[in-house]
Amino acid sequence: TQSTWGSIRQKQKEMESALPFLRFLANNESTTIKLFEMLGSTDSINVLLLSKSFHQNLKPIFTNFIVHKLRHWFFRKTIPSPNKKKGNNKNLSKFLETDNFRIIKTPFFTLPNFTTNLEWELVDSKAKDFPSEFLIEKFTKENNTLFFKNLQSGFYLMINRSLIDPRLNLDLTKMDDNEEEEKEVYSDLYHDDKFGPKNFDFTDLGSLLARQREIHKALKEKSAKLDADKLVIPKVEFLSDLNQITLIMCHGGNFAIGTFQKEKCIFHKSDHKYVVRKKAGQRQLNRDSNAGSNIQSMGSTIRRENEKKHQINIDSILTEHLGSLQATKLILLHAPGVNKFFFLDKGSPTHILKDRFRSLFIQTKKANYTELEKAYKALTKVYIACPIEKEKLDL
Repeated sequence: TQSTWGSIRQKQKEMESALPFLRFLANNESTTIKLFEMLGSTDSINVLLLSKSFHQNLKPIFTNFIVHKLRHWFFRKTIPSPNKKKGNNKNLSKFLETDNFRIIKTPFFTLPNFTTNLEWELVDSKAKDFPSEFLIEKFTKENNTLFFKNLQSGFYLMINRSLIDPRLNLDLTKMDDNEEEEKEVYSDLYHDDKFGPKNFDFTDLGSLLARQREIHKALKEKSAKLDADKLVIPKVEFLSDLNQITLIMCHGGNFAIGTFQKEKCIFHKSDHKYVVRKKAGQRQLNRDSNAGSNIQSMGSTIRRENEKKHQINIDSILTEHLGSLQATKLILLHAPGVNKFFFLDKGSPTHILKDRFRSLFIQTKKANYTELEKAYKALTKVYIACPIEKEKLDL
């Protein structure tokens, strides 16, 4: 429409009038950095988004600005200030120093906000050029750590997979009988002329075997494509969305749930029921599912009743605190076996939040508040490594 074209022309004129200012900023890095310092990282990004020209010309300066801020933050965490009296450097972090790096540990929510504005590249710990200092048990235990590198600064970040790896999201399609999807896949292949009588002789055994191999290959390729479409690569910037995290543990008749905001637990509940025979060490629900099991002892009857009460109590707790759970973008779940269905089954109060569930990729013991708190502290800690050579240059 005429009004739309008018607004486009107006924006073009505005951008043309801004070009001299852009050239000035691009040619005066110190002035541009002072502008970024005055605006802050969030508003500075908005400046870059004004146009493609602004982004191309000012992005390198902005990156250098953020790298400088990150180094400054790191030095304040590890190097005592000469202007302060001895004993006043309370904010200093303990660090591990190797030949090439100085490494500190901190909760991810204490990282500066601008950390996620840098470009972090996911690094393979098996690569030849991967720093050997990071291959110690502290970082590689349980294979639950992802490594990221910022190429501009040489900094490394080590983060627990559960926080930022969408590949750990619980795949409900593998839990349910997804018959409709399978029918659709096979129907497409059935109607495909590629596998019809024009290309294969249905009276010849060798031709039929070749047809089966081609069908199997096509199914494998389609499955790989579907998995690739669903795959999301872990990114450091995902941390910025984690203002609130919920942890759920449920196994062996023990249930615990807790929601955390930074270092505070805003609510937690638990439920415990006798459902496992102590001497036999097997849960009654699993024992009853075995073929031929028809035990009617007093103990087994009590355990069966406790199974029902346990599920009712869990549903009641989830329903009562559903509002708090809906404000949580990430729900980390440790519920082996049939326990998952307490939370992901269609009849569960939290079924509507199924897309937010992710496996809790950390070793846990008995489900209770102490274990929740311990797991939360372990998975929210990140390690950040600064190259020592870079550090000496900047000092």
